[in-house]
Amino acid sequence: LIVKIQTSNDNSKDGSTINEIKRILTPGQMDILRGSAFGKFLDLPHSKIQIQLLNHILLREVYQPRTDEIWFDFGGRLFRFGIEEFALITGLKCTGTCKKLNIAKVSQGLYDNYFSGVLLTRSCIRVQFLKKSWTSDEDAVKFAKLHLLANFLMGSQDSHRFDRCYLDIIDSADFDDYAWGTDVFEFTFHYLRMSMKNREQMHNRGKSDGAGYMYRCYGFILALQIWFYEICDTAEGVVCTSIGANEIPRMLKWEVRDTYNYLYIQRAFSNLDSSKNVTPTLEEKQSLLLHSFFQKKNEFNRNETHTTSTSQPTSNSEIMDRLNSITSDVENLKKLFFDFSRRVLADLELFKNTFIVSLIHSINNLGCKRRIRFIGIYQKLKPPFDFNVTVVTDKSWFYTIHAPGKFLDSS
Repeated sequence: LIVKIQTSNDNSKDGSTINEIKRILTPGQMDILRGSAFGKFLDLPHSKIQIQLLNHILLREVYQPRTDEIWFDFGGRLFRFGIEEFALITGLKCTGTCKKLNIAKVSQGLYDNYFSGVLLTRSCIRVQFLKKSWTSDEDAVKFAKLHLLANFLMGSQDSHRFDRCYLDIIDSADFDDYAWGTDVFEFTFHYLRMSMKNREQMHNRGKSDGAGYMYRCYGFILALQIWFYEICDTAEGVVCTSIGANEIPRMLKWEVRDTYNYLYIQRAFSNLDSSKNVTPTLEEKQSLLLHSFFQKKNEFNRNETHTTSTSQPTSNSEIMDRLNSITSDVENLKKLFFDFSRRVLADLELFKNTFIVSLIHSINNLGCKRRIRFIGIYQKLKPPFDFNVTVVTDKSWFYTIHAPGKFLDSS
């Protein structure tokens, strides 16, 4: 089974976005870019996209009601990927509002000087960057930011148009304060969910046909791959290499130089018995501004009213409370049962007064031949009737309906 995932995040090639920026910018321009909100991506280690690993992860999505996170099931254990994990891995600002439409259009900025009158596509941005169309170091750094955003963090097909508002933000003084992580996460998450809608059907069809299938994962899908390295304590040395224990953000600590087939991935990560969801250190909370994140307990359906497990009593008082609760429940069940029995008795009385009388009346109206066939029943059912209903108690859970001294029939 061949799986192809189209993405722009593989920086292991010479023609990758990050390598193009490193090759074209001067050392001085690189220093300016490194000091910006996007500077940390220049230090991203060699990172190949492991397509079969991503496919292995995505096929294990489980349903849950929240729309801003995805949960995956590995061997019965549930793991979450949401904007909090995205912020911890990328280091991008994911707090605050993203009101890009409130940013004023910049006159004689990137758009007016380099893209006026042309269709603003990702391909066009790449071409202009490779041509070194800028006229100053400041514009060169802005071009690098634009290229990194359009063709790496929010990468898509070359022919897809890019939002002009982002050029105005890059031109403005608010660039470093803008919540880029929120926009990049929402862009990535949107296309991730779109690719997941029909992925299982494509997988099954490809399996039955013996052919391959492809789906596109736009945006910064590398964050999901690195997230898996963080939750899986057996990934290091198997599919990736840790090059630093305390790197911030966490994407800087993982190097990926090889890819592996699906069978290898499946055998290596069929379950994650000793793994757990990611949590930030105090240093990460301070340096990445994560104080408003990871406040709630990270568990499946954590905002639902029900819980997935019941805690065990630990003291005599708790045991007595539990027993009293059970006794109360039993009494309530008894009451419901006796109420039900009274309704049944009422229904039987109605049955005696209507249906049986109607049946006898119908028999009386039958012709001679048919009456002979029912004479035995008629004699047995001849009025007056005497129906007895056994009193239902908590030890007798059935009814008997019979004429004086015997049942009406064998049933």
